[in-house]
Amino acid sequence: MAVVPAELSNITIDNLPAELLREVMLRVPTPAALVHAAAVSKRWRGIITNRTGRFLDDYREHHQSSPLLGLYIPREFGGLPSFQKADSIQSAGDRDLDLQRPATKAFNLGGLESHPEWRLLDCYNGRLLLARGHDSLEVYNPLSCERIKVRLPQDGILPSYFSACLLQGHDDDAASFRVVSVQHDRRRRDRIVRAVEYDSCKKSWKDHPWDWETLKNIEGTQQGEMMHAGNFIFCKYTGTFLLLLDTRQMQFSALPLPTDNNWKHYAIGEMEDGVCCLASVDSAGIWNKKHLRVWKLEKLKWTMEKEMDMEQVLGKHAHGRFLFYKVHAVTNGIALLCSSMHQLHFVVDLKTFFVKDKFEFKDRAFPMQMPWPPAFSVATVSAEQSAPYTCVQEAITAAPTLVRAEECFDKEDNIPNDHDLEAQIPVQDSSLCVMGGFGGSERSNGSPHSSPCIWGELKLPPYIE
Repeated sequence: MAVVPAELSNITIDNLPAELLREVMLRVPTPAALVHAAAVSKRWRGIITNRTGRFLDDYREHHQSSPLLGLYIPREFGGLPSFQKADSIQSAGDRDLDLQRPATKAFNLGGLESHPEWRLLDCYNGRLLLARGHDSLEVYNPLSCERIKVRLPQDGILPSYFSACLLQGHDDDAASFRVVSVQHDRRRRDRIVRAVEYDSCKKSWKDHPWDWETLKNIEGTQQGEMMHAGNFIFCKYTGTFLLLLDTRQMQFSALPLPTDNNWKHYAIGEMEDGVCCLASVDSAGIWNKKHLRVWKLEKLKWTMEKEMDMEQVLGKHAHGRFLFYKVHAVTNGIALLCSSMHQLHFVVDLKTFFVKDKFEFKDRAFPMQMPWPPAFSVATVSAEQSAPYTCVQEAITAAPTLVRAEECFDKEDNIPNDHDLEAQIPVQDSSLCVMGGFGGSERSNGSPHSSPCIWGELKLPPYIE
């Protein structure tokens, strides 16, 4: 039996040096388990959320930070989208309950009532952007069932058919978001374009000025849906240029495509590190074999990152060289590839070029992944401090009562279940509030200090309870 050195004999998890505790936290297996760890104590949460220590960056290098839960598939004639779980989730063992639970919540869409006018517009970082008729939008988190209603403006600045992108807000608040729509119009012989933006911090829409020049440099007609990566939004055209919108300055520009890409075969999105990339399937070589290619956008120039024969990419899933392939979507380091055989789709990891999952469906789909980074800290606010129409669920306003532990015992074996136990306590410091979902409540003016934390709730996010 090994002898423990005297200087280590009195060390416990409570007085473990910070650098060793950080190494322990880096070995926590999943982001959901990381939220559990952050809820243990203020010291643990401080190590995990310390920005100067770059803990989350290091954690993401060692773990799959945004595993794929499945696909949302819009219905052809309207209504709530259907959800197909990823095979890897379906076959996951008991140790992967942290993924099975959120996948089940994503499948159920329990926080939304059925209605034929629902239309899925976008899915970004664990949140859905849905339109209901022509009057309103909703930003919905299926993992926590939080929903925020966004009223469309009444002054007619938006067309009857509305498409939009859901983006991160302008500040560092994980709860903030933007909805950006690119509007096209024609004035006599001129094609013009503008952006219309909703900012959740300001709770208002803004119609930006019309651009009369950029489309003069882009040939062809607009095709397909808008795509986005980071602060960029892209619109496809049948020519050799893309329309790019930089949402930081709300400025349009014409961006050339890498080589001669057919607009039907490529999609643009983000790598897992947030870098903008374009993935396409093109013919190459003397035999015109299909190749999957990935370009990264650096300083508004495309750089070839990787290329591989589609038969090598698909491996045992390949069915011959004469199949037609195209990239339907790119998001957070994965590409959704479509084949011409029985509506078969493949999810490919763009870093390894391995097939992660396969699905069968028709037309479009939106990949649903666990959000990153996890939401660790939020201050709850009273209903009077937030706009009355922005959140369907009311904020917690009453003083919490202590929950008796025996009321939370598992009824079958009378053993406490740590997923169900929660201690509700008054909190003076908002840093002690640990929640899931959007990462925060809506604030009246976007300032992190405009809505002080009156009561906090120390509990686990709904998707891992």
